[in-house]
Amino acid sequence: MMANEMLHIETCAKQDGRFVPIETVGELKLRSPLYVDGSIRVTVWGRPLITDAEWTDIVEWWGSMSNVLKTLSHGTDSVAEAYFSWPGTMLFEVSGETLTWTLRGAQTRTATLDRVPALRILMHEYRRFFEGMQIISPRSNGDYDVALDYMKRFKTL
Repeated sequence: MMANEMLHIETCAKQDGRFVPIETVGELKLRSPLYVDGSIRVTVWGRPLITDAEWTDIVEWWGSMSNVLKTLSHGTDSVAEAYFSWPGTMLFEVSGETLTWTLRGAQTRTATLDRVPALRILMHEYRRFFEGMQIISPRSNGDYDVALDYMKRFKTL
């Protein structure tokens, strides 16, 4: 990741007590097939917005993001909110060509991004996550197929 990179997202699974990038996981070690412990590391212009401290069910996180992405891809003035198992919410506000992403938890963190490039990155990472999950957790492929199919409802940016 470069410091001048507008948005960088890394999805990590919790394996053997540590968070590791999902693409390095060969097989998921799950306590439950319905819950995948992990974190979504998000940095904006090199500054952390979401860290391992906000760990969650990464399938739930990306699943919730599908509704956020659908809402945000349909207009230049829109608002979307997502709630997660950790104590916090994410608020996304689009005004013209600007996307403001706010994480509300123990502390509030906010980042401002260019709307279209940020949404393209989020959609790419969404697709990449669920395609990767099809490989490393094949017993849930039906759910992952549904998640990928849902993207067809998004406006092309």
